[in-house]
Amino acid sequence: MASQDSSAFTRPALLLGLLFLALIAMFYRASGYDLQSLWLAAAFFENGPAAVYAVSGDTFQMKPPDAWMAAVLAGETTSAIYPYIYPPIWAWALAPLTDAIDFQAFLLGMSFLNAALVTAMVYLAWRIASPGLPALAFIGICAVIAMTSLVVLLPLSEAQPQIIVSFLILLGIERDKSNHPIIGGAAMALAAAIKLYPLIFALFWLCGGRRATFSSFVITGAALGLTSLAVAGWPMHAAFLHEISAISGTVLTSLAIFSLDPLLAVMLIGTENMASVTTQATGGATGWQVYAKPALWSVISLGVQLVTIAGLGWLAWKTRLKDPLFWPLAFIAIAWVSPLSWLYHYMTAIFFLPALLHRFGTVSGILLSFLIVMPTNLAVRTFFSALFDSPLAIVVTTNAALLLAAIAFFIAVIRSQRPFQT
Repeated sequence: MASQDSSAFTRPALLLGLLFLALIAMFYRASGYDLQSLWLAAAFFENGPAAVYAVSGDTFQMKPPDAWMAAVLAGETTSAIYPYIYPPIWAWALAPLTDAIDFQAFLLGMSFLNAALVTAMVYLAWRIASPGLPALAFIGICAVIAMTSLVVLLPLSEAQPQIIVSFLILLGIERDKSNHPIIGGAAMALAAAIKLYPLIFALFWLCGGRRATFSSFVITGAALGLTSLAVAGWPMHAAFLHEISAISGTVLTSLAIFSLDPLLAVMLIGTENMASVTTQATGGATGWQVYAKPALWSVISLGVQLVTIAGLGWLAWKTRLKDPLFWPLAFIAIAWVSPLSWLYHYMTAIFFLPALLHRFGTVSGILLSFLIVMPTNLAVRTFFSALFDSPLAIVVTTNAALLLAAIAFFIAVIRSQRPFQT
């Protein structure tokens, strides 16, 4: 019996170790363009708000400050440059490091950290899901997804800080589920201090009766917010909030942005009727389209977000968060109605797909999972290239897959723990 227990633990741990090594081998030389915005914000922090935030007009065009572009053009290398849209505290915290090491050393360290966090997210998803599926099978499926889906590959290649946020979200939920509310709330608060939207997930704790976890979130979040104000000052925060407001009033479309607003823009307006922005000025090869939302669109978009949050809050209250698959449903739904959701915002949900094999039965679960990951799977895109021969096809199929995932998780929650009879 002891030998069987040891084997049940050792094999999943070994598989997680192999996943980590594989991700390191694939991405230890990541491009790091997304991470570079954090580095540049830290390097220019002492120069004031206009050197950290781009100070957009009413429309968010995702352009960096002029000082960044001048600095990159004056250097020996060229690259795509993206703006910094995180709270000021992180630029302040990293500023001393920019004097101690160069960006390439920082990028290498973050590449190793990101690979470790993605591996840890697989384990956390298994812990949260209580899937009724052997750990080895669950982790094996997640490992295949991690090494083949752009939902994971894209942020790893860019050394995207979103990986830290996604890890902290899952850590917070797992700690709450394991009766460690103080750590759970603190982890979610730290995630919200990097990207604001995890605040919504904390509200679901309140709706679901997790008062201790929510209280920990509020106390930790308040401490982080006050610290940020103390070290960075109000003008820096005003610039940050202005960028957030500009994002809410803008539609951005690209082959890496998937949510309701850009889907409607692509289908109803057309990218040819939108303003184009590229990174060619600094030697980059990426681009996107920008459209200013009319006032009515903004009101309807906000209304859809509020209705979605309210609906999920009601579901959290009704189920008391007893079904762990509520969380991937919430991750997808909130991202899909948000103003700017990149593909990697769905990373927290994709690692719950193996749980569908238990809830819907093996055959139906495998079919559902394949349909969900198909538009973002590199092998599928290669072998079925005819299905993805245009930007519109990629946008439509990916959004359809996300909606299918949300529906599948919703049905799983409604039917509770009972396996779905096919």
